[in-house]
Amino acid sequence: MRVLITAIPFIWSIFCLPFVNVAHPYVLGLPFVAFWELAGIIISVIALQLLWNVDHKPGGIASKDHLYMDPNVNRDDIK
Repeated sequence: MRVLITAIPFIWSIFCLPFVNVAHPYVLGLPFVAFWELAGIIISVIALQLLWNVDHKPGGIASKDHLYMDPNVNRDDIK
């Protein structure tokens, strides 16, 4: 799941760009390819926020990492 979420912006920008590389249709006053890249930035922000939420949910990969960095916490005390 994490790999798929991470790959979405890359696939959006690199693999789909040749298929949308046209200038004639205008969306919001921008050539379509410029609008596509602008939408890609918004999709990237959403994907990164979703990835952050997945990582920081209870039981997620980053839910207990901060405890390992605290020198006052014993690894045996962390469940």
